[in-house]
Amino acid sequence: MPTALFCENDYIAIGVIKALNEINIKVPDDISVIGFDNIPQATIISPELTTIHVYKDEMAALAVRRLDEIIENSDLPSIKLIIDTRLVERKSCQKATMSSTLIGSS
Repeated sequence: MPTALFCENDYIAIGVIKALNEINIKVPDDISVIGFDNIPQATIISPELTTIHVYKDEMAALAVRRLDEIIENSDLPSIKLIIDTRLVERKSCQKATMSSTLIGSS
């Protein structure tokens, strides 16, 4: 069994935690779960969800700025922008133990 699951978003992570609870797999004792988005519901689930916070206001501002640039000059090339994120540590993860980090190593 894996030691951790990283879910595409918090809604999926919350569903995973609920499903694991139903089959008596304890989060985080048996497996850690982490989400992505930092939605308000992440603090309501038990255990509270560890997640990645995305600065959505910054993302929106950059998107609007880029859209304005494209409207001014439709020949602009595509670009990639990197947005800062932050790990929000709550109760759904525990630190890896030495034995779990050595699984599969020789």
